[in-house]
Amino acid sequence: MSAPHDELWKRALTAIEARGALAPGSLTAREIAAAADRHLGSDLVRRLVEGYYQPRRYGGAPILTDDEAEALVSTLEALPAASTGAPSMRPAAAAGRVTTESAAPADGSFEGREAQPVGLEDPTSAAVTHHASRNDAVAGDIPLALKQEPDSADAWRKLGEAQREAGALEAAVESLEMSRALDPTIAGTHNVIGVCYVQLGKPEKALDAYREATRLNPEPAIPWYNLGSCCEDLNLYTEAEAALRRYTSVQRDDADGWAALGRCLYYLNRDAEALGVLQTALVWNPKHANGWAWVGWVKSRLQDWPGAAEAFRKALDINPASVRVRDDLAAALTKAGRPQEAKKALAAAPRKSKPAKPERGGSGRGGWVWRALILTAAVIAVAAVGFAAIHLADSIS
Repeated sequence: MSAPHDELWKRALTAIEARGALAPGSLTAREIAAAADRHLGSDLVRRLVEGYYQPRRYGGAPILTDDEAEALVSTLEALPAASTGAPSMRPAAAAGRVTTESAAPADGSFEGREAQPVGLEDPTSAAVTHHASRNDAVAGDIPLALKQEPDSADAWRKLGEAQREAGALEAAVESLEMSRALDPTIAGTHNVIGVCYVQLGKPEKALDAYREATRLNPEPAIPWYNLGSCCEDLNLYTEAEAALRRYTSVQRDDADGWAALGRCLYYLNRDAEALGVLQTALVWNPKHANGWAWVGWVKSRLQDWPGAAEAFRKALDINPASVRVRDDLAAALTKAGRPQEAKKALAAAPRKSKPAKPERGGSGRGGWVWRALILTAAVIAVAAVGFAAIHLADSIS
């Protein structure tokens, strides 16, 4: 059975696609969220991705609880679906996707990245003709390119990409492994294999693929990020630190990279360094709720209770729905000797909105009250008629 965060993400993707908001060529959940929210005019998908899905999947600290994430997905599903003739942001057939490092998201994303950086040979470029749709790939049909060149590493990778996009991860791994066997020198193939293994919940295998990708070509930044995130997931914090430092040395404006590095330093018990790195993340993205939450946790361990409370407040200003951060804010305020503020913080937690008061005769509580009153009146009337009949019969006798 899939993990809860994976199930919720699948539901979210289905809802996004049904509303014509699934962008073509998106490589990460963060990119999907940005395009979908622009299309829908909301921030629902970003909140789900930043605050729940990616932290759950890649070893971060989620801001949202399972119930809060469920509520976001339900709200998304309740939005009006696209009409039959409405234009969709998703093309009918799978296409080769190339994303350069310049397109890497600058904040809040924990997902493994498979983008192909500039300067790295790209076996999925438009120069490789691909004749199979996403559904054809899943069904197992061999694309024309493979029929013509069955030993083409490029064509096998292309097929693996189409299968991965369609959700056929096991088949995708088989195709990508075939591509790797035919040409084990292409770093990008190893990187995409790592992404597939992460999505399959096999981080140990992903780790080997990411290590090989960075060994074959240490220049691109994205595989270093993937390696660092995977090591963090496996509690290999020293290796994660080295990989993430390599990543942030190139992608200096990526708040998520700095936040991930800060988490690793926290787990390595280097709190002062962790605090400095997390503050760098917040320089690049002051609205990074998870970054503020981690600053709060680092300061809590340093017993800087006023500082922790301030950080937790800023995290809640960005995402007031986080139960965990609100509880930790109350704890920090209590430790700081401000119990009344702690009570107010807990009392300020958002409450689920009450349903609208039903009209008389409706299916809500008010409807049942009226039904009960009517039933009671009927019973009294019947009893009165009965007593009157008995009294009349006694009089006649």
